[in-house]
Amino acid sequence: MTLRFQRVSKGRGKAGICCSVWAAFVIGFAVPSSVSAQANAFSLPEIPVLTIQRERLFSETQFGQSLSQEIAARGRRLAAENRRIEQELAVEEGELTDLRDTMSPEEFRDLADAFDVKVTGARNEQDQKIRALTQLSEQAERRFLFTIAPYMQRLMQEKGASVILDRRAVFVSADASDVTLEAIARIDSGLGEGVPLEDLLTPAEGAAPDIELVPEPLPEPEPTPEQVPADN
Repeated sequence: MTLRFQRVSKGRGKAGICCSVWAAFVIGFAVPSSVSAQANAFSLPEIPVLTIQRERLFSETQFGQSLSQEIAARGRRLAAENRRIEQELAVEEGELTDLRDTMSPEEFRDLADAFDVKVTGARNEQDQKIRALTQLSEQAERRFLFTIAPYMQRLMQEKGASVILDRRAVFVSADASDVTLEAIARIDSGLGEGVPLEDLLTPAEGAAPDIELVPEPLPEPEPTPEQVPADN
């Protein structure tokens, strides 16, 4: 079995601190029988691997749902603004058409050209807002993953695993390796609804917006009475 891990950082020039995203493919290859006897002389260490459905962390945790609701509200406001501008331009176009018979072709052409410039400018401005909202959504998800990273690290350590893979990037895996529900429960317990979108996207004081930071690990839990060795 071959494990290949790839670490990808998404920047694309956007403001905010990018969070690292890990992906991997696990592919098994059949070994000819003539080689299997030789392979038995070698043994690779078993590496415990967990899988997770990353999109569910954002869609099913209280924190992720809170961010999604804020982004959706901004999308609704932008859609309402687009409809209002479209209606205003339609009214203005009708008024311009009514004036056509009251002026010379040259005068009407000047007004029509000015109206076309206005329409193009409005369209470009709204398209820019749509792109900004898309970038905001992507940035919020990256910051979300950055924030929950310590909880995932603790889960990985407690399970004795060395890596957690996004299940979408795994060729085949057993359901027992999936820790999505447990991760969601831990994130909800530790973060609840998290922080507002604006606070999440505001870089920490003194931090550059385009650098990658390693999240602080959670503090080690206090040992239970069963884990404390008895005095001889």
